Formats: sequence, structure tokens, C-alpha cells
Amino acid sequence: PQTGGNTVNKHGRGRMAWILFLIHRSYEVLKLRSRVMNCSASRRFRRVGFMKVTVAQLNPVVGDIQGNLQKVMDVVSSYSSDAPDLVVFPEQFIVGYPAKDLLLKEKFIENVLNALQEIVTFSAGYPGIGILVGAPLPTGSQTGKGLYNSAVLIHDGAVLITRHKSLLPSYDVFDETRYFDSVSHVVATPFKDHKLGISVCEDAWNDPKLWAGYKY
Repeated sequence: PQTGGNTVNKHGRGRMAWILFLIHRSYEVLKLRSRVMNCSASRRFRRVGFMKVTVAQLNPVVGDIQGNLQKVMDVVSSYSSDAPDLVVFPEQFIVGYPAKDLLLKEKFIENVLNALQEIVTFSAGYPGIGILVGAPLPTGSQTGKGLYNSAVLIHDGAVLITRHKSLLPSYDVFDETRYFDSVSHVVATPFKDHKLGISVCEDAWNDPKLWAGYKY
């Protein structure tokens, strides 16, 4: 019995040694894989570069164009060093969401355009920082609702591009088709040697390529 017991102990020690060996080898493989991935990522970043983006997740006040404008300026002017390449503000930030029938007032839209021009002028003092902000914009058409639900990219004292929402929700609490016209497609936007896919809210997820069909 004593001999048998020693045999069992030897087998047990052998199995433990084998398990420890496997653990060690697995650890070495993981370290090697980590080094390879880090090297690959490093080469990729050196080759392509990257963009620093700040998401300004703030709450605008509906109808308070000047107050919301000031929030944009406060965020951008808060960077004295290590500034981001792009600061992104929410959908319809300039007017607050939902602005509802305020959007039907010509003077209100005029004030929106004036606020955007103030941001353009202001941005010239912060070179290198792109400002992406949501606002209603006139379509320029004599037909339809006359407004787009837009994202405006401002950089170094100029409007670089505007992107308009293509999927307008009209279910539950949403009534965007009452106020806005949609666009048929959205394309990528060049910015700082990169391409930005600017999607306004529902454009980001409710697409027939992703789902069986629209919800409305």
C-alpha cells in the first residue's frame, strides 16, 4: 500500500508539473501575441495617424440660441493645450431638441444662421480645432418644409461642410417630418487627412442595409 501511495503521488506531481508547463507556455504565447499586436498597431498608427475627438455631451436649452452658442464657445475656449482635433456637439444643439414650432418662425431661423456665423468667426481664434454642431438649415427650395436637420463642420474660420439628416423619425415623441426635409443619401466628409462619416441620430442605425426595413 505504501508503494502504491508513492506511485500515486508521483503521478500527481507529474500531472501538476505538466499543467504548470502548459500554463507557462500559454502565458508565453499570450505575451508574444500581445507584442505582435502592439507592434502592428504601432505601425498602423504611424502610417495612418489618429484623430483626437471630444464629445461635448451637454444639454442645450430649447429656444435659447445665445445660451447654447455660449456653451459651444465655452467648451472650445477651455482648451489651452493638448486640444482635440474635433469637438462634437449633439443634434440640433444650437436650438435645443425638439424646438418644434419655433422652427416655423423666420426670425428664429435667422438667429440660428447668425449664431453659426458667430461660431465661424470665433473658430478662427482656435486654429486646429474642428467644431461639429447641429442646427436647422434652410434648404433653399421653394417646395417641401424648407429646413434640413443638419450637422455643420466649422474649422479655422470657415464652414467646411454641412451634412443633412436622411432618416426623419415620425413615431412616438418624434415629429421631424413636420419640420424637416430629408436627403436621399449621406457621403463621407474629408477632414485633416481623414474621412468622417457624419451621421445625425437615426441615420447611424436605422438603415435598410442593417435592418429588414425602416420602422416608419
